Amino acid sequence: MPTIIGIAHCDNYNPENVGRAIRSAVEPLGGIASFVRPGQRVLLKPNLVLARRAEEAANTHPRFVIEVARLVREARGEPVIGDSPALGSARYVASRCGLLELAQRSNLPLVEFRATRKMDSPRGAAGRLLRLACEALDADVVINLPKLKAHGQMLLSLAIKNLFGCVRGRRKALLHLVLGSRPIQFARMVVGVCQAVRPALTLMDGIVAHERTGPTGGDPRRLGLVVAGADCAAMDRVICEILGADPERLLTLVAAREAGFGESDPDRIQVIANSKTVGPPLSALAPWLAGQPFVLPERVSGLSFSPWRVVRGLVRQVWALVGPAKQQKL
Repeated sequence: MPTIIGIAHCDNYNPENVGRAIRSAVEPLGGIASFVRPGQRVLLKPNLVLARRAEEAANTHPRFVIEVARLVREARGEPVIGDSPALGSARYVASRCGLLELAQRSNLPLVEFRATRKMDSPRGAAGRLLRLACEALDADVVINLPKLKAHGQMLLSLAIKNLFGCVRGRRKALLHLVLGSRPIQFARMVVGVCQAVRPALTLMDGIVAHERTGPTGGDPRRLGLVVAGADCAAMDRVICEILGADPERLLTLVAAREAGFGESDPDRIQVIANSKTVGPPLSALAPWLAGQPFVLPERVSGLSFSPWRVVRGLVRQVWALVGPAKQQKL
């Protein structure tokens, strides 16, 4: 049986449109009840990378997260939002992008990833540095909510890469430092994180994507995509097909194939797009961009972080937490 990936079209972040598209994308997978049972604690893991406005398309759009939470509640699950940005707190980033206000209105908890547990890294890479958030490891269900983005160091940030957010903020910089000169080892480590967290479902926000570079500083690009799947590798392979990206350049996908994690063979993936079956093969997905190529990074710059950059990042992280509080007192 082929691995199923659901796709729905959505032009904007109007709540009704987003909710309808998410339901349509999940329907070929059996609906939300296939993933969430009554009473289960469900961690929604968005991409909260940095304090940016929603319009800049650097983070998973707030409305997308809220509509997924609404769907989880319809299945009588108990949703909670959680992430650990590289700089600042999840609460601060959520406040800047508009998610915190919407979550509070919806009585939806937002948790910081604080407690961690040591995990073995594939092939010994990163050693004792790899510790993952207990909130992710202990949730009854994890729903992965990545933003479809170009990435200046990894080519693309998609379903697999989004789970790297389950590593606490500053430890991400240390892992970049240790594995910066070995990008395939870094990719193997990220795949190991995804394997440990075991997201039951991934729902990707590609309504307005992020092209040219990333994870921040690129350009918003309206794609109108909502993508759903239980297999992160299959989802990333489908996105490569849609964007015209060489899957061999996406090292997280290469590492997943090496590890036998998920399905990356396009001949074993079937897409249900707007209720119509596509593939295999997946070549029929190519017209989705309507002749306007998605702008990928001109070159992938590598993963190296100098020690000075790590120290500077830690200082910026402290200021991101302390600075807003000081300003509020003035």
